[in-house]
Amino acid sequence: MKIIKSFLIFIVLTLITQVGGFVFFIYEFIHPSFSKKIKSKTPRVLAKFGFFTILYLVFSLIIIPPIASLCGRVPLPFLFEKSDYLKPANAFYGIANRHYVKPELKEEVLLLAEEFCTDNKEVKQLIYLDANFPFIDGFPMHPHKSHSDGEKLDLSFIYRNKNKKVLNSSPSMSGYGYVEEPKKGEENGVQKCEEVNKYYSMMYKVTSQNKDAQFDNTLNKALLRKLCKNSLINKVFIEPHLKKRLRLNGESKIKFHGCHAVRHDDHIHIQM
Repeated sequence: MKIIKSFLIFIVLTLITQVGGFVFFIYEFIHPSFSKKIKSKTPRVLAKFGFFTILYLVFSLIIIPPIASLCGRVPLPFLFEKSDYLKPANAFYGIANRHYVKPELKEEVLLLAEEFCTDNKEVKQLIYLDANFPFIDGFPMHPHKSHSDGEKLDLSFIYRNKNKKVLNSSPSMSGYGYVEEPKKGEENGVQKCEEVNKYYSMMYKVTSQNKDAQFDNTLNKALLRKLCKNSLINKVFIEPHLKKRLRLNGESKIKFHGCHAVRHDDHIHIQM
């Protein structure tokens, strides 16, 4: 049972963080040398958990970034590297190593964020969500169908609170799932996709839709247009009803991602 438990932990950590399983493998070899000396169960469990946490953070925050850079991927701003104009929705993306992109995409997104926030003073920072893992083209980042080559990045839409002030944070804990649904009279492509893909609205179903945050048409339209004008960005995915509502039908880079993915009325997907 211990072997099965360790194997399952290895698989889960690998799927969520890519390198967590490798760190756990090292931990399994090292921790018996000190944990067996602790006779009391609770202190032993706490010591093992603390040791793994420290080992994982050392790898994720110190060891992996320079190695990933040699492999052609760099981390977006997080913890040791700050940006005045771009930040993660929460610490999970950096701690889980889901914030890596190719250097040219990072450079372009940082410049784009600075220009956009400078032109739109109400927006202090753009918010990024999942990007890519640090290593191996084609390594899956669940639940995404892509995000496996350093060329993909999800950004949060821009919202206002009840007092009409721009939120400089995501309206949900994860940054996903808080949707801008089709309005009456708009084509409901979401419903059509839900009929063929039961996971299409997965994040929506587990995310509070309290609507304290309001989707800002003007700022989101300006952001999407700026993304489309960028020569490095090849595709932008949002739901078709938002493209039509924001009158962006002339923007050829804005495309429908297909029903095989998940809904994109809660975030913007960009790719090189």
